[in-house]
Amino acid sequence: MTDRIIEQSLATTSLEKEQSYYEDLQSIGEGVRTNGGASRQATIAELNIRFNTAIQGILTAIDHVNAIYEDISKLNLNPSTVLYTITGPFALQTQRSLTVRTVGLYFVLIMMLTLILVPVGCLVHHAFKKQ
Repeated sequence: MTDRIIEQSLATTSLEKEQSYYEDLQSIGEGVRTNGGASRQATIAELNIRFNTAIQGILTAIDHVNAIYEDISKLNLNPSTVLYTITGPFALQTQRSLTVRTVGLYFVLIMMLTLILVPVGCLVHHAFKKQ
């Protein structure tokens, strides 16, 4: 139901546009008939101006579409044809999972915990030994 309403509104809109276009052409043609040859040149000039304006609009739209296409092409937003892109030269690099810095930090942490927990353990052991 909604699709039919949308189709009918689109058809009505296009018919209204066509009707206004042909009414404009008819008014130009009537102006030529009533005014004679002098206005015929003016009418031809007006039609040329409208034609050139329409052509310029079409060329501008084509330029915009080409600019959008180039922007999309630069961003590689076409995954169906390109699986991967090479961003730089091939280089083999090894990264260690356990660095010297990490080992040093773990050592300091263990030493601090040991300095706290060993005396506490000794005090607890001494307290249970007395009882």
